Amino acid sequence: MKLYYSISEVGSILGVEPHTIRYWEKEFKIRPKKRGRRRVYQQNNIDALLLVKELLYDQKYTISGAKRRFKEIKKTGETVIKNTLVFIRDEIAEVVDILEG
Repeated sequence: MKLYYSISEVGSILGVEPHTIRYWEKEFKIRPKKRGRRRVYQQNNIDALLLVKELLYDQKYTISGAKRRFKEIKKTGETVIKNTLVFIRDEIAEVVDILEG
């Protein structure tokens, strides 16, 4: 595993364009290190960006709602994995209800 990733590598991991990553950095106060004028991302930055993507794309939060939830998660120390598992459990429960109904 690498220590530092470029913005294009992070974009490939997340499946989004670099301008989206820069926007999320600004909105969610995610601060990657800089080497010269280039951003370099560590695993904690990637984890935070994955959380943002999950909130916006998977859980369908608005930007303002995602900001509030992001702060709550950071404050309480919840993890992306825990959130994802809860989301998947809820989705499965909905499918079961539909199938039984």
